[in-house]
Amino acid sequence: MEKKAGWITPFKKQCFVTAGVCLNMSSHGIVMGFAAILLPQLERPGSAIPIDKDSGSWIGRWRRKVITRSEMCTGFSCNFLMS
Repeated sequence: MEKKAGWITPFKKQCFVTAGVCLNMSSHGIVMGFAAILLPQLERPGSAIPIDKDSGSWIGRWRRKVITRSEMCTGFSCNFLMS
């Protein structure tokens, strides 16, 4: 009998992993850029949600936690899906 080729080729695996890395790097940029744009707008006088420096540092600190979790999720999901 002739063996059928699976739809998951090595090229498709490589494309998936590369897309995962690109998506992870994009999420880093989005998280970093969001805090950089959000904080000055919220600190302006007359802002809809006024914040002070303490609240701003709390918002800025969360990006480290978000990035760490996204790195772990991306790594584990790529490993799980490719095995």
